This record gives sequence, C-alpha cells and structure tokens, in this order.
Amino acid sequence: MDINEPVAYINVEERKLEWAKPTTWHTPTVAKMDKIPLYNNDKRFDLDLQYGQVFEKKVADMLQNSKIEVKTEREKWKSTGNIVIEFESRGKPSGIATTEAEYWFHNLALGNDIVMTLVIPTKILRNYIVQTMPRVVSGGDNNTSRLYLLNLQSLVKMINVCA
Repeated sequence: MDINEPVAYINVEERKLEWAKPTTWHTPTVAKMDKIPLYNNDKRFDLDLQYGQVFEKKVADMLQNSKIEVKTEREKWKSTGNIVIEFESRGKPSGIATTEAEYWFHNLALGNDIVMTLVIPTKILRNYIVQTMPRVVSGGDNNTSRLYLLNLQSLVKMINVCA
C-alpha cells in the first residue's frame, strides 16, 4: 500500500469512518487456542492478552459501526491545559448540543501532528458538562461560537464520576 494513500475516510453525511479498502487486523481479536503461550513469568499474561483482545475488538467496532464526532484542538491546549467543546454557533445549537454521535473524538494537535486523541462516549461527555457547569467562552470564526472551556486534568479526573 502507498503510504500517501488514505486507509480510511470520514463519511460526513453518515458521520462514520469508512475503510478505503477491506481491512484485516494482523492481531487476532479472538483467541481460540487450547493454550495461550506465556512470554514472561506473569501467570496472568493469558488473562491480560484476552482482556486486551476484547478491547481491540471494541475499538474496531467503534470505528467501523458507530457514529463518531471528530474535533481537533490546535496548539493553545498545550499552554493552557484546556480544550473547548462547541455547543452553539451563530445563535443556533451545534457541536455537543446537537451531535448524534455515540463517541466524541477530540484530537490534540501540535502543528500538523496529532499528539493525542481523547475518545469519550458522548453521553458521558454531556453528563460531565452538566455536572461540572464549565465556564463558557466565545471562539471560532469571528467569535460567533459559544464553547465550554474544559480543563484537561479535571476532565480526566472527573470522567469516572460521570460514567
């Protein structure tokens, strides 16, 4: 495969990821073996492997079969420790207020590189916003959007409470 060729596309109308070509995973998502080999002295390795494979399948399923919303935060997050979540644009509900996505993907970018992606079930993110009542700021094109200002450390700490 050419490294410049995309492996997937975002279908904007259906708000989901579509693979460019049929995709197969090089690691099994379900292990069907009589014995799972141990590679270290940890007797729980087989359990850890099975647990990991279950979540590999969940991530693949999320990307292939769920509606997702993808937002990208530019460099400012690095100096402030904050991200913003849009809920209104030009006087109309938008973003988190209107999305039908099951998962909210929030990329943290530096220049043209994504350095981290937060993946949060949308209902948990909405619950977090309701419970924490974050500060509202203006932003976007000509400051026509209203945004929730979320501190990344607080978000990570509090997300367990809202789940």
